Amino acid sequence: MNTILLYGGMLAARELTSMLNGERLGVTLCELHEGKPEFICSEGAPDPLILKMFEENINGAERACLVHHGMVTFKDGHKCAAIIIRASTHESEEDIVIFGLPYRAPGHPNGFAVHAPMVMSSVRHDEIIEEWMDSLFEGFATENPDLWGDYGEEL
Repeated sequence: MNTILLYGGMLAARELTSMLNGERLGVTLCELHEGKPEFICSEGAPDPLILKMFEENINGAERACLVHHGMVTFKDGHKCAAIIIRASTHESEEDIVIFGLPYRAPGHPNGFAVHAPMVMSSVRHDEIIEEWMDSLFEGFATENPDLWGDYGEEL
């Protein structure tokens, strides 16, 4: 799971960097086959076929992550735009995790900002979640180390 979350972090950082450059990549599915990544992308809203490929593992991937735009709701009820990272080993329900990476868009009056990732769904316990979160951060920092350093703040 750590390897696929590393790719998830990289893809999330790539999407946020694209937004800062006035672009939007959309939805990316990363599948690992014999340890090698394969990427499938679509622009805009999540393509139903890409969602099905992730959920039903049509291509027989060892592991996969799906990165797309969405919304998260904080405990206080505040909603925020986010990059959603869904990851799975396709082996059991216990090895599925969904992270949300909340952000303020570049056009926001207070400027662009990235909030700390949050676990949106997982049946795993804190120890493994912390390890998975570390992999997500590593991928994020690998793709764009300045993005988190400059913008990692509370929204």
